[in-house]
Amino acid sequence: MYLYNKKLIKEFIEDKNNIKKITKVYISKSIEDKIYVKKMIHDLKQHNIPIHIIDSNIFKKKFNFLNHQLIVLEYYDYIYSSLKEIEENIYNSELPIIILGYKIKDPRNLGALMRVCYAFNIAGILIPIHDSANINDIVIQTSRNSKIKIHRFYSISKILNHFISKKYNIILLDKDSKTKLHKLDYNFILPKSLVIIGGENGIPKEVIKNINSLKIVAIEIFNVESLNLTNAAAIFLYHFFSKKHK
Repeated sequence: MYLYNKKLIKEFIEDKNNIKKITKVYISKSIEDKIYVKKMIHDLKQHNIPIHIIDSNIFKKKFNFLNHQLIVLEYYDYIYSSLKEIEENIYNSELPIIILGYKIKDPRNLGALMRVCYAFNIAGILIPIHDSANINDIVIQTSRNSKIKIHRFYSISKILNHFISKKYNIILLDKDSKTKLHKLDYNFILPKSLVIIGGENGIPKEVIKNINSLKIVAIEIFNVESLNLTNAAAIFLYHFFSKKHK
């Protein structure tokens, strides 16, 4: 959904209840130096909202179906959660787990992951602002409107350092690890864990190379080379759910 009248956009942003509904803002390069635009950019950055400043000709082609004023706000009724909300929710969850979905670009994959995480009642999902699917109608439809908390972040290194400083277990799923999932008991994820799951292209080594306490876990499989991210998450979560209730 779009807003494309600068007055309406200004009023929408000023209402604090709307901030979490904004997925991104597009601004034509031809107006980026205007005072009201600079102020708007500043305000949006305070809330970690993605801003795309694009060439004026490309802008007009992209939004030729709108009677716009060279600025377009895209929003959705899904409300993102703060990091604090997800961290506090871990104490009310069935499993003390937060999943970091790294660069999940396919909205159907993100929707399926949301459905799995909601089914096992984990604390929430973290996704990067850039190079990741936003919550849109495809995601919501695929997730079957799963009410899982989701937080968006800018920097992968900062978010990892945050959880390391909070003494979380940092867990990565990798089929080549010598640590096998089926041999682990429930204590492995206690007191709380951040589980990293890669998108379509996996996790780059530079993202995790400086995590000294990283725990790498393999899900043993047969007859196929690998599992997609949703299947891997489902097996991982079910394993610890079953261990908790054995």
